[in-house]
Order: sequence, then structure tokens, then C-alpha cells
Amino acid sequence: MRIINFFDKGVTIDPDRPCLIDDTGTYTYRQVQARTHRIANACARDGILPGTRVAVYSGNSAVAFECILGFLRAGCVWTTVNARNRIADTVHVLNNTDTDMLFYSVEFREQVMEVLAQCPRVRRAVCLDAGVPDHPYLEAWIAGLPEESQEVLRDRDDIEVMLSSGGTTGLPKGVPMTQLNWEMMTAITYHLLLTDHPVHLMFAPMTHAAGGLAMMLMPMGATHVILPGFDAQRIMECIEEYRITHLFMPPTAIYMLLAHPDVRNCDYSSLRHLVYASAPMAVEKIKEAVDVFGPVLAQSYGQTETGVKITYFSAQEHARAIAAGDD
Repeated sequence: MRIINFFDKGVTIDPDRPCLIDDTGTYTYRQVQARTHRIANACARDGILPGTRVAVYSGNSAVAFECILGFLRAGCVWTTVNARNRIADTVHVLNNTDTDMLFYSVEFREQVMEVLAQCPRVRRAVCLDAGVPDHPYLEAWIAGLPEESQEVLRDRDDIEVMLSSGGTTGLPKGVPMTQLNWEMMTAITYHLLLTDHPVHLMFAPMTHAAGGLAMMLMPMGATHVILPGFDAQRIMECIEEYRITHLFMPPTAIYMLLAHPDVRNCDYSSLRHLVYASAPMAVEKIKEAVDVFGPVLAQSYGQTETGVKITYFSAQEHARAIAAGDD
């Protein structure tokens, strides 16, 4: 199954369940699905063929997430870029992965113009959230198009996502993730994190683990509450307001949350899975976090080339280790 098929499975669970929530509003699975079909139809109309590599240069937002799902429906490949990275790094990633098209938020227009000047292969660009010179506005680009599109068939060995390695020992290298890779990661996530009516809070960049987790929770019909970045107060408020069940946080973010003076004044009883990864976490901080948030901490270990869950230390295993006094 392709990523978009997993999303469509989520639609069948409850089309009117909220899918994406951000500062601009709440969008149901039915609404998001319709938009993805219109984006796919715009790609087909403009000759953007399956296999075309496409990036989104934006912070976390519902419209950016819709756009990714839309061009995935068209059979395109998602090249992940973090808008907060240095321009030189983004230029390298886009050139190194043979990316042909860019969607971007007007917030980053100045940076995008610099990037485009250095990426001659990127000949198409669409602005997500405003009318600008030179590039079509997303709403105008998809206006009047049908809310159903022709299914694009792809092989299990075809690339779905182009990631980039961390580049700690040199320049980042392209890492292709095939349809089969994504099936495997989604199946593992389904096995480990299955919950009725999941509600996922995403504040970490959607181009990394948080966005991948969101995609993998789609076939459960998950609601995704999207924040533009880390804000301890808003995270605590959102957990309580939206009854968040799933949350990914790097250890540094957990430390900052634990340091907040109001951290023990919020209701975290809805949490089922607080997954931490990307760095080691101090044992004393793990114990403190379990005391504050409940027995919901789980550790995931992985790498770009293999997926995010090579090993997994579950909430139950954390609880047993703490009870046994293990360090």
C-alpha cells in the first residue's frame, strides 16, 4: 500500500472525524481527502508525472500537510526539507535528490527565491498561502478541479519518500524510502501504538519523525493537532484541551516541559504513548517524566536508512525497569 492508501483507510473509519487541526481551523478527513484529489488533478493537468520529486518548504501547518498528501496521491515522491535549515543545506538536498518542484509558505519566500536561484532543476513552484509574483497561489492552482482523481498505480519497490541523512560525517546523502519500506514502518507502528480514536500532537518538524509518525497513524483515523513549534505552555494546554493520546518529543523538549512551573497543574490522563527518540535521556529525567505524565513513556531507536523503530522500549518495559530500580 502507498502512503495515500493508508490515509484513505483513515477516511473510511470516520470521514467526518477531524483530521488536521491548526491555528487556521479544523479539517475533517472528508475535507482533506477532497483537497488531496484536487491537488492530484492539478498535478496531472500540468504534466507533473508520477515519480516527480517534490518538496514542501514550510513550517508545520495543515495546508502543508494536505499538499504532501495531494502530490503523493498524484504518484509524486516527497523530498523532505526543513525550512529552518541553512539555505546552503537545502540547496544541496534539492540538487542531490533531483527535486523538480517546490511548494512553499510565503513566510519563507525570501529564502525560497535564493534556493531557486541555485537549483536550476526546480522549474515549478507553488505558494501555499498567498498570491505572489511569479508563482501560482495554491487555491487558484486547484480552483474548479474535481474532488476525485484517477488512481495512480505504483510498484512496491517505487520510491515514496526521499529522506536525507544527517550529514554528520559529510554532506547529507539521499535516502530513498520505498512503498514497501513505508508499509513495514506503518505495520510496526500499528502494532505498537494502536489506540481507539488516537489524537496526535505534532510540534516537532513534520519533515522528520513527527511527520512520519503522523502519516503512520493515519490508517487508525488519527486526529493531528499541529503546532508551529515548541511552546511548553501550549503543549500542556493542548494535551488537556484535545485529550492528546500520542506525542513524539526529543529528550531536550521533555526536559524543557518538566522545567515549566505549571507542568504538574495539567491533566495528562489522556496520554497513552509519549515516544522519545533522537538522543539518550537521563534516567532521573525518565523517572520524573513518568511521575508527571504517567506510565506512558516509550523509547524508539532508528536511523534514516532503516526507519524509526529498529528497537522499541515500551511503556510497560519502562514501568518494570523503574519498579525494579534499574539504572
